[in-house]
Amino acid sequence: MNNRTMLDQSFLWKDRIYPPEEKPDKLDLIVKGRRGRLLCTCLRSGGAGLHPVVVICHGFPGNEKNLDLAAALRRAGFHVVSFHYSGSWGSDGNFSFHNCLEDVETILEMLVTDPSTGIDPSRIFLWGHSMGGFLSYHTLVRQSDHYRREHRLEPGIFRIAGAVLAMPADFGVMFQMAEQDPLLKEETLGFLREGSDWLTGTSGDLLYREAAEYAGELKMEELYHYIREVPVLWINGLEDDMIPAEMILNRILEQAEKNDVCALRSVNLKTDHMATDRRCELTEVTAEWLIGQCMK
Repeated sequence: MNNRTMLDQSFLWKDRIYPPEEKPDKLDLIVKGRRGRLLCTCLRSGGAGLHPVVVICHGFPGNEKNLDLAAALRRAGFHVVSFHYSGSWGSDGNFSFHNCLEDVETILEMLVTDPSTGIDPSRIFLWGHSMGGFLSYHTLVRQSDHYRREHRLEPGIFRIAGAVLAMPADFGVMFQMAEQDPLLKEETLGFLREGSDWLTGTSGDLLYREAAEYAGELKMEELYHYIREVPVLWINGLEDDMIPAEMILNRILEQAEKNDVCALRSVNLKTDHMATDRRCELTEVTAEWLIGQCMK
């Protein structure tokens, strides 16, 4: 049964009543990853049948987990999954950007192979903030038919219906710029060193070297052609002093305009990188877009 009728944006900010046997619940999952355990939680919406699912990919190092968004989306009718990358917040292994990408794919594989999650495999969405937006974008690329054919990879076992990228960080552009600007490099290293204190098996210097080495392969603008037909909502913060729009969004839009098919939509919010004073607006924009995609 496809649970399309249970989606209702009006319940973002109020509780809804379910039959006793169909109340929402929560699954705490230990997912077997490539480096050991990945800690994962699935907030399951109420109502019978399979539900669309939103996988939340948090940023670096993960202090903002967007659990307010998760709770609201569950009330609106979505299952919502949050998890922690290898080497972060209790998950096993060492933290690295490459490992994070693998971890996202591991969680998606779990969702389509574990029937207890109750998700609709045709309606899997990614929602990523900052680094999580970067990871979501690259996961879309790596799972696209075009990319997998070009790199002679087997078809993936899951399909991603779309993604919401909230103030995504384009590490390709950011680290190339840092390599050319000593002051920006020091600022970037300082940010990474501070964040790595929350993580296991890494350091700010290790993370900088990893990203700088592969920066040319990571630039989002040069990969857009792989996902031009995939629905993407790009949420930009007009007061974002960490990742300004002109650095990333404008580059992607230039690529999008060159394609006959473009499924990218961008929205501007008058807020900072964390959407600190626009959490409700962030949630409403997200829910409206996700429900719209599910109703197509």
